[in-house]
Amino acid sequence: MTDRLGGHLAGDSREARLGERASSHLVLAKRAIHLGVVRDVPHVAAIVADRDGILYEGGAGVRIAGGSDDPVTTSTQFRIMSMTKMVCTVAALQQIKRGELDLDAPVDSYCPEFAGVVVLEGSTGTRRGLSAAASLAGCNSGFCQELPLRTLKITPKGDICADASPPPPGSSMTPDGITVWLDRGGPAHANDAIILERLALAVRIRHGRGGP
Repeated sequence: MTDRLGGHLAGDSREARLGERASSHLVLAKRAIHLGVVRDVPHVAAIVADRDGILYEGGAGVRIAGGSDDPVTTSTQFRIMSMTKMVCTVAALQQIKRGELDLDAPVDSYCPEFAGVVVLEGSTGTRRGLSAAASLAGCNSGFCQELPLRTLKITPKGDICADASPPPPGSSMTPDGITVWLDRGGPAHANDAIILERLALAVRIRHGRGGP
């Protein structure tokens, strides 16, 4: 177990200097880490901060329960998925308040790589899902189902490819008899896995194969 207060989360003199408000934050953080350990939660990372900076940070447990002895710290990276929405929302609101972000400006004025992204409207069918995936990935995306047999490949611009050849090795996912893939002509990019995962979920729902 590690923490910035030193030792085993003691630091009583440190808490006294931080004052009553900071002490209450420290107590909550310590409880979170303690409960994480004694109730068999594999790991906990906690940070307490206010507008003046970090008051406390600490971690407990290992990175992968039963599979790694690497200790968890506040520098350990976690795949937090949709929790990023809250972090991004707070950051965006702060930038708006400082006059650094204009909600009415085109996205590509801040992120030029989004200039060619296809914006979809209306109901989401298989082709629209493939188009969105291809646009995000920057390469063709494909779909194939076994029964009834159907194959479809879409370009990043939303056009249907005449060549609906099978997916390259290692680039596809096949849930419930439905195969989706990205037709990338080189090493996978950082977001390929999550794009495929969400595309597979969308087409499963679209074709009545269930939800998450």
